[in-house]
Amino acid sequence: MTLYYKLHQRGHLWHYIKLLDDRNPKAVEVVNFLNPTPQVYFSEFDLADPGSIVEYQAMKSATRIEAWEYEQAYELATREAFEVYINGKKQ
Repeated sequence: MTLYYKLHQRGHLWHYIKLLDDRNPKAVEVVNFLNPTPQVYFSEFDLADPGSIVEYQAMKSATRIEAWEYEQAYELATREAFEVYINGKKQ
């Protein structure tokens, strides 16, 4: 099941989260507007690692949203210049 969340950062800035909960390994795609250039992150969770479990649970504690709200944020972030990170590495 794919779940969608948003996590407040500051002011009117949010992280928009697409949690790929039915994937093995579980993974997350995050749209980040904190920097002047929007960023899209894709990371896999190693649920054998305690730190990864904490991060996974933190994602699931954010505010649930509908898919259209995530897609709208993704389209806004990728409309012009943006950065992509996969498992912490800039692409």
